[in-house]
Amino acid sequence: MALTGLVILGLALYEAQETRHTAPELPLPQVAGEPDYYLEGATLKHYTTLGQLQQTVTTPKLAHYPEQDLTTLLTPKVFGQNAAGQQWDARANSGTLRQSDTQLQLNQDIVLTLKAPDNRPPLTLTTTTLSVDLPHAQAQTEDPIQITQGEDITRALGLNVDLQQGILILPNQVEGHYESIRSPNS
Repeated sequence: MALTGLVILGLALYEAQETRHTAPELPLPQVAGEPDYYLEGATLKHYTTLGQLQQTVTTPKLAHYPEQDLTTLLTPKVFGQNAAGQQWDARANSGTLRQSDTQLQLNQDIVLTLKAPDNRPPLTLTTTTLSVDLPHAQAQTEDPIQITQGEDITRALGLNVDLQQGILILPNQVEGHYESIRSPNS
């Protein structure tokens, strides 16, 4: 009976010490092939050629697929700062990185916020897809967009934005609603 107890105890200890490495459940887009790695709580930093931090990409989960050189991201957030010190950030439900982590594609419920350099409210842009060239800090979409700043609202089809310079180009179907500024004497 003692011997049986020792065998059972030994098996229980063996099971308790056995390490199992299983990939976590990743609710990421399904891509052909198997990922060669996955990360949880990942932070990716992109630097300029002079070594200055340009953008930071954070995600709770990512998986890399070597056959397509594609990295899928769950709820990515991107933070950056332009040459004038103006901060911007973007978030989305999902995203992908291509071409050795330089081309970021954001998908679903995208919110891009540009902080105003003065006391004005931040400029907030919403859309459904946004392609970001990380090294050049350029972003574009061909989808409908809405830009909000305080009470002002602009809608357009498509967008090109230079995040370094803070310049937005709205190429098609631009319409807006702007609150007039009234002087205290009127």
